Amino acid sequence: MIAKIVVLVMVLATAGLASAPSASAACDWTNPQSFVDSVLILDNNFVLHDPGSAAYQPPTGQALNLNPQSPIAQDLFNAFEKASPSFRQKLCGSSGVQGLSAIFVNARGCGQNDPTQCRHTVGGPNFNRAWGFRSHPDPITGRTPPDSGDTYISISAADLWQNGSYARPLHNYETEILKSFQGWNGALALPATPDDSWMSVLAALAHEVGHVRWAEVTIPQPGDDYDLSLLTMCPQGDFFAGWNYSDDDDLVPEGRWRPFLGRLNGHGRETQHRNPPSLTALSRPSTANDALSDLLQRKQPWASLFAAQTPDEDFVETYVMAVLTGYDPIKQTFTGPLTSMPISIPGLGSPNVVYNVVNSQKPNLQNKIACVPL
Repeated sequence: MIAKIVVLVMVLATAGLASAPSASAACDWTNPQSFVDSVLILDNNFVLHDPGSAAYQPPTGQALNLNPQSPIAQDLFNAFEKASPSFRQKLCGSSGVQGLSAIFVNARGCGQNDPTQCRHTVGGPNFNRAWGFRSHPDPITGRTPPDSGDTYISISAADLWQNGSYARPLHNYETEILKSFQGWNGALALPATPDDSWMSVLAALAHEVGHVRWAEVTIPQPGDDYDLSLLTMCPQGDFFAGWNYSDDDDLVPEGRWRPFLGRLNGHGRETQHRNPPSLTALSRPSTANDALSDLLQRKQPWASLFAAQTPDEDFVETYVMAVLTGYDPIKQTFTGPLTSMPISIPGLGSPNVVYNVVNSQKPNLQNKIACVPL
């Protein structure tokens, strides 16, 4: 469902530059203010390279040091406070749970690399400033980066906050994602429940953590080959049943690096859906609306249009759906906060994947959510 983003699959200006922590984001999962205090502003000169390459350096940043009453700080605080315990632990770590090594806000393109001085450009062109990855050895050369195994996420300030105000409401944020897809034809997200600014921040965080989880679930040890068995042999059924694939290379990104909107798999081609609508129909202006309407019906297994682009994005967006709806894998219930977000498609109604999921009206997607380790 949510903003993406350059991914490594496997994943404000103040004084005193600090390197990203090597073990954890140094926050207390029970304390929202501790989380806010741990978030770093990404160094303006940082360039993300494949950790297997000689050019890679771990990301670095400075403390945000925002006034706790500022809109950005409140959005971060509320997103963390209202998230499920399992997601908060994944961000910060806890006993028995490895947290992220560092969490960044990327303010590149904003005045003075300051997230309070962002000017949003319509159409989502900055989504590639957000990413999530796990550092890893190069599987071919064996070169090992200094932070091998560390995990990082970055969310894009320009896609969330304008002029230091609260983030755009969730439906507006999701609409910008829809607009990012080539050939789009007028669909938009309607107000969600809840639709607050912090929901957009939670969605952005969840998407990037989803990429880290993809790495951790499908590549058990950094630098190893993919092992998709946990998903293909899920007790609820093959997670990838919606994809027309013959081997694991059909399900993984080409070169372990997934650019925003990229679709190529390990064979250097696109993996197609097993059933309609096709990727071609979703991309062609003359058929995009009909195809999207079909994609979002109750029978379909997709969490979002984004999920239907590639198998790894399918995993990530399913993870996002689980986080935003508060899926409890023990009770197999949804505890919120998100309970509804209709998508308006001109002339074709307003399908509501979120409502259908939390009201047990979308069994194929519910089975996939149960397959995703939170």
